[in-house]
Amino acid sequence: MEGGAQVSVLSIGKALASKRMAEVYYCFPKDDEYCSVIDEHFIREVRTSTKRFVVPYRKLFEFKRLTNQVQTIVTEVEPDIVHSQMPASLLINGAIKTRKGLIRCHTDRGLYTGYRFPMRFLSVQALKKVDALITTTKLNASYWQEHTKKRIQVIPNMISEEFGPFDPSVRERFRLEYGTKDSLVLGFAGRMTEVKNWPLALEIVKNLRQRTRHFFVAVAMGVYKSSTREKQQAIEFVKNLSSIVGDRLIYKENASPREMSDFYYLVDIFILTSRFESFGRTAIEAMSRKCCVLGTNVGGIPEVIDDPDLICPQDSECFTNSVLSLTRDKELLESKQESLFRRFNETFSSRATISRQYELYLSLLEERR
Repeated sequence: MEGGAQVSVLSIGKALASKRMAEVYYCFPKDDEYCSVIDEHFIREVRTSTKRFVVPYRKLFEFKRLTNQVQTIVTEVEPDIVHSQMPASLLINGAIKTRKGLIRCHTDRGLYTGYRFPMRFLSVQALKKVDALITTTKLNASYWQEHTKKRIQVIPNMISEEFGPFDPSVRERFRLEYGTKDSLVLGFAGRMTEVKNWPLALEIVKNLRQRTRHFFVAVAMGVYKSSTREKQQAIEFVKNLSSIVGDRLIYKENASPREMSDFYYLVDIFILTSRFESFGRTAIEAMSRKCCVLGTNVGGIPEVIDDPDLICPQDSECFTNSVLSLTRDKELLESKQESLFRRFNETFSSRATISRQYELYLSLLEERR
């Protein structure tokens, strides 16, 4: 499983190239795992001491070296638009010198409130050189609006291109294959990190098991292969979950985008247990496959789901009661699934996202002429 920010960047770039005939170049740290999925012609690698871009208040000389490399790339490629996507990239975007007429954009795929003081201060300074700021939620836009006079456009994260149109026959096929056709399937997905709050997922399943036995649990977990700690935590989680639901557990580790697209077809109710979530990409992935989505009341999740009935505090009892209410009223469950599916198509589909992104680019270029 890839991170939401990276998936969005790659998906938007590919769609702009294929559907809008744009020439898109990606600038990644050298050895970044996401480079492997991009046509080599469009990669401009930046040599770094880590797999991330550094910030000046931590490694000033490294930051200057990175900025010089990006400067060289921009001079070589001569783009019309330079669009940074991550916090450290914003600082580089603001630091490079560009030719007259070039547009600079930045997308903040996090939350302003999630950054510490040095990054907040430097980001606001860098934005003075940027033509447009993009956020993924209205909530984050409201935070930034208090600190900058820059134009702010809300464009949601975009799911992978492997999530094609919903196909009910695929759902039927997978439900038969896994033996879940007539049973409720709860779904959980995310990386093995503290912010995803996997202990809450365990507690929800345990509480439900005490009140009903007619359900399966499907889990898709991302685990960094180089992290022994994460791997051990994942093993322990699966062991604990298996002790609760036995052979009614479906577990996927480090699933590809295609496998994730298939994964959600199995799920009736998807539960997002995060302690912090700037957007919640897994929520819209689940929506695209007609899942009902329950989420915590943190960050951008309530805005993405946009249904107070489906939002809970980080409390297992609330989630348990919500699941039981939905399963006892099949019409209500189907109504919520259909409503979220419509919301996905109207607001979060690839078509809707690319249109917003492309129209913003065109308007900025037109203003500059």
